[in-house]
Amino acid sequence: MALNYPGPYELRLYYSAAISAQVLQHVARYNIRINGVTSPGDEFGDLQVIRRSGPDLTAGGTLAAVTTAWVNLIKPKFTPQVNFDFAELWLYSPESFEADFVSTFPLDIPGTAGGSLQPAAQEIWTFRTIEGGLMKLSFMETNVVPAASRSAGTATGGDASIRDFVIGASNWILARDTSYPFAAIKIHPGQNEAVFKKRFRAL
Repeated sequence: MALNYPGPYELRLYYSAAISAQVLQHVARYNIRINGVTSPGDEFGDLQVIRRSGPDLTAGGTLAAVTTAWVNLIKPKFTPQVNFDFAELWLYSPESFEADFVSTFPLDIPGTAGGSLQPAAQEIWTFRTIEGGLMKLSFMETNVVPAASRSAGTATGGDASIRDFVIGASNWILARDTSYPFAAIKIHPGQNEAVFKKRFRAL
């Protein structure tokens, strides 16, 4: 099996989940392409993201805009106990796991879901890519109770909106095989053992 590397750029989205006085910060990582060449310190608002349909140089295509739009799309999965803190952009060296920091972007956006935060819960979504690979998205400590896996085609409401964006032409999230996802496969609502240990097993 071929080894796929992250990049060429990676958007790292940091969000914190608070239960009583215990706050754990998670990071979601998204491979992306940026139009042109970046320099350390470039503002998110000055960088243009390349979408599946090609370079988007119109209004709304900046990294600042798409990052904020993505957070607004997924925040209904998270209760107000979760806060989206900030995002970072990193540039990877070709065919490596070595990355250099480019820029940061403040957010401070809380979740909007009802219900209860599910400690240590993890939802993994799988997608088929144009090149035949598999792409996964992970959502940590949402309000979704661990349950049996289900077809992504059964998703409704906000989940359906996330699914349709990720497999749509305006998507900018890239799989590690260098292609974009085009078909949603499964949603796996489960639990993350490492987070469970941090939450419930003191040293």
